Formats: sequence, structure tokens, C-alpha cells
Amino acid sequence: MEESMVMEGEDVAVPSVSDAQEMPPSVESAQVAVPRPRLYRTRQLLDGVPEAEVIKLYRLSSHAIYALYDILEPDLEPRVATNHAVPGLAKLLASLHFFASGRFQPTVSLIAGFSQATFSRSLFQVLTALRKHTTDFIKFPQSDSEWREIKSDFFSIAGMPNVLGALDCMHVALTTPRQNAECFRNRRDFHSLNVQMVSDANQRILNVVVGFPGSTHDSYILRQSALFRQIEEGSVPYGWLLGDTGYRSRTWLLTPLSEPVTAAEQSYQSAHAATRGVVETTFAALKSRFRCLDRSGGALLYSPSKVCDITIACCILHNICVANNLTVEIHPSVYQEEDLSPVVVDTRDLGGQVRRRVIEDYFSSSLPPS
Repeated sequence: MEESMVMEGEDVAVPSVSDAQEMPPSVESAQVAVPRPRLYRTRQLLDGVPEAEVIKLYRLSSHAIYALYDILEPDLEPRVATNHAVPGLAKLLASLHFFASGRFQPTVSLIAGFSQATFSRSLFQVLTALRKHTTDFIKFPQSDSEWREIKSDFFSIAGMPNVLGALDCMHVALTTPRQNAECFRNRRDFHSLNVQMVSDANQRILNVVVGFPGSTHDSYILRQSALFRQIEEGSVPYGWLLGDTGYRSRTWLLTPLSEPVTAAEQSYQSAHAATRGVVETTFAALKSRFRCLDRSGGALLYSPSKVCDITIACCILHNICVANNLTVEIHPSVYQEEDLSPVVVDTRDLGGQVRRRVIEDYFSSSLPPS
């Protein structure tokens, strides 16, 4: 006889048929739900991409991209080592392509290989990282020899002496802001930021001022800028900037004559226009490189503060292109801005006196323009 496995005194519950049906299945019969693996599109990096294609997609050469990444790496690399964290270089490349193409985020995120939400976060990181290095890439010369080189480069254009830079403003279109929308509506009847820049003779951006709404007059931006205070306090060498008729002449700012009459005045006027035109060419090159800034590609769908960061980033990248001798063809659809700023009438004579002395000293012996 088989021994009973029940000890004396124990109550044994014998399961009924209905109870057995409610009991959990055995390990052998259980079906374990296996989660579907997350799918990640291949993130395109630079390996194996022809150099011409790299420049077309990102505007920078491979060498320039890697050099920039070395600087930004601490701010871009994931802090947590996971299998699916977005590499810092992928964040940079996606942002560069957005700047270059001007395409909206869904298209860029598809090309880059990660979601729109991920791209949006990556773009914010890249903008923040670049902003930290603004003064490393956008700055006035630091030595007398550099200033002499700038003056020499300007003089070689049309004989304008002692030119420190060409000054002007450009508009960056943005979507209608939620607050103070009418302040951002400019004289061309679209919403924008009015961005002040100073460039050298080689299209390098020496100074940039962002943050002013599109309705702000160019001369007001200059007066409110740190650049104005620097020059007034004598923090830059002897010389002058060149500005258009939207500015008032100052001892350090030469503007065109309202009505040139003599041969010397006409020579000055011609030389001034040719030399100051460098900054307009800089605007065209900047917007051709980075189509996100150009109105022909539509308005940027961001807040004014975010558009400021994008503008600064593109100026930094433009200077990197110039430093690496990367040329750009002016795109035919780049929006050409016609200056609609009211002419500023001089109320002081000091600026006019300096301009008169320049005309007499450097253009009075010139032949009349043909």
C-alpha cells in the first residue's frame, strides 16, 4: 500500500473542477508576451560620404565639422551611456542640415534618422553649445597687425582709407510672435528680427547684434549696442565704419553724401558704395549658405528668442566657412533687401567734418568718374 502523504490532523482541500479551471497555468503552458524591439533608423554620419556631398548637405567640410565637434562635444554627448542614445555628432549634423536646407523639422528628422521630438531637443542642445562660443568666432581683431590687415583689405577695394568694417542690418523672417506682434512687423510688411552686423572685406562677421524687432530703425539699434559704446569710449583703433543713409555721420562712421556735386565727392561716393557693399554681399552669402535665414524659404517657426539663437549659430558657422576658404554661390532666390530706412539728416557737424576731410585728403585728386 502506498504511504499517505498527508499528516494526521491536517485539513486537505481538494480542488473542484471549477477551481481547477481558475488556477493559473503551469510554467510549461504559459505564453509569455515578448515586447517588440524598438526600431531606430540608421543615423547618417560622415564615414564614406564624398566631400562634395558633405559640403552640400552641411555647408562645412568634414575637417571643419570634426574640428567644431571637438569644441562642442562636452555639451552634445549623451550623459548616460545607453545603446540608443543619440550621438553628439549626429545631433550636430542634423542641426547643420537644418540650417543649410531651411527645411522644417519633420523632413530633417527623417533624413537624420531620429524622431522630430528628438531632433527638436538636439537642435536646442546644439544652439546652446554654439552660443557659449560666440565670442570665440565672432570678434574684432585682437592685435594691431590684424587691424592693419583689415584696413589694407578694405583699401584695396576702392581706395577707402582706415576702414574698420562695413555696417548694416538685415531682416530674418519669423512667424507671427504671440506677444507684441506689431513690433516685429517691418517696413516691408512681414514679421522679422532686425539684425545688425559688421563685416570685414572678406565677408567675415566681426560683430553681430540680435534681438531687436523688425520695426526697429537701424540707427536706433546702433545707438543701443555695445559696439556703439566701445567705439565712443575709444576701445577700437583710429578709423571708421562705413554705413548707409540710414545712419547719421559720426567721427567714426562715414555715410554717403546726399547730393555729390564735385568730382571728388563723386569719387568718394563711388568708393564708399563699392566698399560698403561688402556687408551686403556678406548677407547674401550668409543666407545662401544657411537657407533657414532667408525669407524665400519661408519664415522660421520659432519664438523670437529661438530665432536669435539660430541667427547667432549661422553667423558662427559662416565665419568657420570663411576661415576654411569654403566659397558659396549666391543663390538666385535669396531675398534681396532694398533699404527702406528713412534718410537720417545730420544735426551735428563733427561727422560731416571728418567726411569732408576724407574727401579732400584722399579723393580730391582723383579723376572724375567716367
